[in-house]
Amino acid sequence: MRILLATKILSETQKKSFEHSDFQLIQHDFITIKHSATLPQITGDILLFTSQNAVRSVLKSQMLPHLKSIPAVCVGEKTAKLLKENGWKVLFFKPYAADLAVEILQKIGHRKITFFCGNLRRDTLPDFFNKHNLAFEEIQVYQTHYTPEAISEKVYGILFFSPSEVKSYLLKNSITTQILFCIGTTTAQEAQKHSLKVVIADSPTVESVIAKCLEY
Repeated sequence: MRILLATKILSETQKKSFEHSDFQLIQHDFITIKHSATLPQITGDILLFTSQNAVRSVLKSQMLPHLKSIPAVCVGEKTAKLLKENGWKVLFFKPYAADLAVEILQKIGHRKITFFCGNLRRDTLPDFFNKHNLAFEEIQVYQTHYTPEAISEKVYGILFFSPSEVKSYLLKNSITTQILFCIGTTTAQEAQKHSLKVVIADSPTVESVIAKCLEY
């Protein structure tokens, strides 16, 4: 039976997808998230979230009632769903930050953005905003920490859900013949630095990564 490594702990429902497959699943959280509940004064009139982690951090803030009165835009369908479930008005969302940046410029470029992010955030959005002279403030609301684990099993494929997981995995392991199943193009770009055997999910969700493994 071929072994798949998930670089995050999957939900029970997600794990059940492998029950009748030819794969054995092993898993480990290769990153951990530390949320910050303390926020400075917010001056933007649009909130920008690039991940569910950013939303979960802001949900811990004492300023939450006020923040919920400010409309939001975000990266990812699941991020949008989490925002809506917690009472936010989501103006629009896109699957990737680069696509969201263009939409912001076209639709709300005249308004000031409050960008909630983590310590390992990419430069895509700030660079775009600066290039197009868009007003924004950046607030770090969580930290990503690497939690690597040496994997002794011979692994057929690895499921990566963020570039940080690729980097963490490589701290104690190597990539040789494994097939790398990636949640999206950003994660795939990091994986492609180490292998040509990279498969990108059809949509940037955990479920889509799993589906790609099962059909491969």
